[in-house]
Amino acid sequence: MAITHPSESSAAASGAAGRVREAAERVRGLCTEVESLGDADLVRAAGAVEALGRLVDALRVRAAGEIEARSSQGLGEDRLSARYGCRTGSELLERLTGAPGREVRRRAGLDARTRAGVSLTGEELPARFPDIADALHAGSLGIETAELLTGMLTRVGPRADPGAAAAAEAALVATATATTGRDFATQDSAADADDSSSSGPDDGTGTPDGSTDKGAGGMPAATFAEVKIHSQVWEAHLDQDGPDPEATRAAALRGLSLGSARDGLIPVRGNLMPETAAQFTRLLSAYLNPAARTHDTDPNPETHADATADGGTDGASEAGSEAAGESSTAASGTPVIVDERTPAQKRHDVLASILTAAARAAETPSLGGDAATLLVHITAEDLSDPTGITTLDGIDIPTPARIAHRIACAGAVQKVLFDSTGRIVALGSKERVFNAHQRRAITARDGGCVIPGCTIPASWCEIHHVHAHAENGPTHTDNGVLLCWFHHHHLETSGWD
Repeated sequence: MAITHPSESSAAASGAAGRVREAAERVRGLCTEVESLGDADLVRAAGAVEALGRLVDALRVRAAGEIEARSSQGLGEDRLSARYGCRTGSELLERLTGAPGREVRRRAGLDARTRAGVSLTGEELPARFPDIADALHAGSLGIETAELLTGMLTRVGPRADPGAAAAAEAALVATATATTGRDFATQDSAADADDSSSSGPDDGTGTPDGSTDKGAGGMPAATFAEVKIHSQVWEAHLDQDGPDPEATRAAALRGLSLGSARDGLIPVRGNLMPETAAQFTRLLSAYLNPAARTHDTDPNPETHADATADGGTDGASEAGSEAAGESSTAASGTPVIVDERTPAQKRHDVLASILTAAARAAETPSLGGDAATLLVHITAEDLSDPTGITTLDGIDIPTPARIAHRIACAGAVQKVLFDSTGRIVALGSKERVFNAHQRRAITARDGGCVIPGCTIPASWCEIHHVHAHAENGPTHTDNGVLLCWFHHHHLETSGWD
């Protein structure tokens, strides 16, 4: 829907709007030229584009805030949004920009904290956070950093000394907008030679807003992460109530919830208490090895090293295999299994292993007077059909029938078998497939997940039937091996047999 004011002509707007359109035309089409830039020019261009982006973002914030202010419900039918056929300023902004409602409200909220006000007598009042406002409008402070700083100062404001809060604001803005005054593009020796005649020493001078010319290559001295650390330190200093009230408020906001199924997944939302998050982080750190991307299955590492030296397998071939999602093979014929999981996927899989271990624990509370057994619903036809589906109790997402077979290996499971009319024709045992004595024996033998390089401990592993239980494979220690959740559930595609 095009937004056109009834009294507005089709001619191009003059003034500020016209200047913005002219600036847009000047940069239009530059994307196609980026790949042709040299290294030094590319670095300079990236800095200049970011500086331009900050100015554009500041204009976005001001425009959003001004439209919201002129669309106040208190103005009645004369409010700006109503004159353009919209109920609220946010709706008008969504239709004008195509941005999500959350984003336009975010911009308007930041503007409310950084815009100058007007008193009842018509006198101009300073912005709530004047230093942040000046840096934001000058283009030396990004909106993410402005939101970080105004958010912190808003939270701590009621409990902080006003003078100390003002000093914190000034110090944080200085940290976030300080520049090195050094042209990072001159890292290249050729660029050093080219720029030696034009690049003078850093004399500490800068633009009127207190920063060096970023378009000429000056880079911010502090990253967003570093500014965030400074903000946290200032918040701790300004909060006169200390950490106890904050901890009490945090405890009231703690929670965990499972969302509705979407794209075959269940979204998880919530807030963890610091000690809970710390414990979970420690568990993740203990069993995730970011240094290992591939695992050589050859027990003699020198064999693979010699093959690599002879040109059998090099970094390029491994990278190509990894990109293709397949296992590679060294010159000796030994497979090299590639772990293509992202860090987020690895964290998920560690959590799955933790939950599997918790389900086996004797200390796990009962549910309705019985163990918290996972129910797998499947029809007789789907059980024997490789393309069949099954459902898990409490989760309304169809899953492949093969998952039911894998879950059965884990043990704390009960199968409910239906015929085509929905009649229960079989109710499987809820006992673990491998009993406690067998599990202890297999644990003593395997020690943990048997896939080389995997660090998941035995207590978190599932026991897999080497010869499938559904194909009359025996439930015997000779036919069971420890596998972590990931390697068990992806065995068919992992390259292992």
